[in-house]
Amino acid sequence: PFNLNDGSYGYHTFTVGDGACTFVIPGCTDPTALNYVIGATVDDGSCIEIEQFGVTDNGISALRQYIYYAPQNMQPGAPLVFVLHGYSGSASSIYGFSGFREVADEEGFGVVFPQGAQDGGGTSHWNANFNFSNVNDHAFLTQLAEHLQSEHGHDPDCTYSCGYSNGGYMSYSLACDNADTFRGIGIVGGNMGGNDWGSCSPSQPVPVVHIHGTLDNDVPYNGSPFDPGNWGGAPSVETVVATWAGWNNCTEVSETALPNLDPTDGSTVDLIAHSGGDYGYEARLYRVNNGGHDWFGSWGNFDITSAAEMWSFWSQFCGAPISVSDLRPEMADLLDWNGRAFTAKQPCQLQVFDTRGRMVMERPMMGGQSVQFNGCGQVYLWSARGASGDVQQRKIWAD
Repeated sequence: PFNLNDGSYGYHTFTVGDGACTFVIPGCTDPTALNYVIGATVDDGSCIEIEQFGVTDNGISALRQYIYYAPQNMQPGAPLVFVLHGYSGSASSIYGFSGFREVADEEGFGVVFPQGAQDGGGTSHWNANFNFSNVNDHAFLTQLAEHLQSEHGHDPDCTYSCGYSNGGYMSYSLACDNADTFRGIGIVGGNMGGNDWGSCSPSQPVPVVHIHGTLDNDVPYNGSPFDPGNWGGAPSVETVVATWAGWNNCTEVSETALPNLDPTDGSTVDLIAHSGGDYGYEARLYRVNNGGHDWFGSWGNFDITSAAEMWSFWSQFCGAPISVSDLRPEMADLLDWNGRAFTAKQPCQLQVFDTRGRMVMERPMMGGQSVQFNGCGQVYLWSARGASGDVQQRKIWAD
């Protein structure tokens, strides 16, 4: 028989005839990894390692954490992309749902998922020049970029930062203060903080791609005058993106309705593109009509995939341009969901996230195994990853 206990695999030994049986249970076999699978007998390459980095700020050293991902096909001089989680999120959660690993596997660039420090209330965050925090995340992220460029041979001219919600605020802040390190930025559901909006003076042009829902209740599309020293104080995202277009000396602007690939998601996307800037740089806004506070392509709108859109945008400034259609991963068929339970068709690692990107469930599953999931009457994203790296993602409602 095959027993499961608290999400771990176990087995009884038996023999057939004169030969011994070898149990093949794929999973992460490193006990120090975040997703270590007790009982796994074959390492499937899925281990998520948290690495430490010593950052120096005004002569004081502190340890910070990050996850680094390098695809097998990565070559010397490859680009490097920072992916920053949202407020109260984590490096491991956005590692699971962002889609950047899959794009990196196709395109051969490195990805780093840093972990935000705790604020005064104990919540993980990024200090995008906010009044409520004294954490120097500019020092952490720029020093980490320089370290990874040196350690892994990444191209300093092709190092980018993007983020979800608070991570988007931080990416704007890096472009304001550290444009010599982060040569392009991407924002999903974020904005500029009031302090950055009032004082931003980038040292050089920065290509910007911003993706935002018009019905975002966490970071309003039209901006907010409230709490100007922290989350508010900036105008609408259209004004913010147009301002960056002006700093890039863009001379043209166009608006295009993108194909409604998923009529069932209740939203559509318009692309507002500012072009003709210095060095060919642009500033783009993907306006998701009726979209919420989502990492699009994982939740909410499915006409676009956030990771694919951002990399396609940056790729035109770093090597050969890549079409978004070339980056849309084919979904594997690993799991079924019947409204109450997951059933695995193939061995895989299952992760479930809430709409803020927080991981609420993680477990390995063998083919034919079922596991119940009890939600809280809300939308969740589940992501399954097979032994060969194939991925399946779906949005579900769970009571």
